Amino acid sequence: MVLGEESGDNNGTLSSRLYRIIKSSFKSSWAISAYEVLFTVVVSNLAIFLAVFIKALTNAEDQSFSFLFENLFQESIKPTEIIVFVLALIAPAMWIMVRNIRLWRHSYLLLLFLAVHIAIIVSTSVIFSLALSSTLHNTNLAFYWAKVCLSISLLVWYFTLVYHKKVIESPASNLATPKPGKESGTDVLNELRAG
Repeated sequence: MVLGEESGDNNGTLSSRLYRIIKSSFKSSWAISAYEVLFTVVVSNLAIFLAVFIKALTNAEDQSFSFLFENLFQESIKPTEIIVFVLALIAPAMWIMVRNIRLWRHSYLLLLFLAVHIAIIVSTSVIFSLALSSTLHNTNLAFYWAKVCLSISLLVWYFTLVYHKKVIESPASNLATPKPGKESGTDVLNELRAG
């Protein structure tokens, strides 16, 4: 059997099944948010991926891609550069929260996300300030903390996007429920029941 032929199970070709899976995933807020975060991370790091690929091609030793990536990452990128990237990731998530602050139905979640953002901003700003003033001595800890903050900021940004798509942008959340009284028709209904 050829890969593109019908397999007899009435599900179509492999490519059409894959197309349906991908198409249906665009209906999920979780998948769309993951695609958005993944796209941003890949495009914003394209230069690093290209540098690692070129280094892998020109490297005489037979080393794995992940080993080369980690080496090049640690050699070329300083913690302060990661911090700038972290703050660039936090900015859109904070903008979504601030722009829609009156629409957030789950204030505890908003406060948690804001607290995490503030903790990341303060701690990374301290590291950035120490690095600029040349008083940062423990660069290994700073590098580790910058990577932790990067991971946390990606997660918070992802969950902010999911919340925004599922709750704030959902059609059901945009429908305003009328107040009891003349606006909702309860007075007419009450008159019909009485009469």
